[in-house]
Order: sequence, then C-alpha cells, then structure tokens
Amino acid sequence: GCAESLWQLVLARAVSGISGAMASVAAAYIADVTTEDERPACMARWQAAAVLGMSIGPVLGGLVNNYLHWRLACWISAVLAILSL
Repeated sequence: GCAESLWQLVLARAVSGISGAMASVAAAYIADVTTEDERPACMARWQAAAVLGMSIGPVLGGLVNNYLHWRLACWISAVLAILSL
C-alpha cells in the first residue's frame, strides 16, 4: 500500500475515521445553524451530496484502478479525507 510503516497506516486510518465521523456532526450542525424554513432544503442538499458520493465513488475508484494505478486511489482517498477536516 501507500504506508511505509505500521504507524503511517495507523495515522492514515485515524485521519480517515475522524473525517468519517464528521459526517454525523454535519447533520447536527446544519440543524443548529439553519432556520426551520430553510432546514429541509439544506438537509436535502447534504443528503444528495452523500448519496452522490456513494454512487460515484466506486465508479471513479474502478476507473482509477483500471486506467491508472490502484495506489493512486489510496492517495486520492487520503487527500480527500484531509481536506474534509
């Protein structure tokens, strides 16, 4: 893989886990900062982005794997996890 040691792997998985946990916090944040009138539209956009990501992610990962290199998929995932923090 991309990690050259066990500690790099553990750190990468920790960053990935933290960024994944932020998704549950996002719903509470959206509910907290929006008014009751705009909340349904904001929640719908947030959910649409999540569904779109889960739908397109595997397809893009497969394309990267087939046409480039599987390790690049790891790097893309790591960069997106860091950016999501």
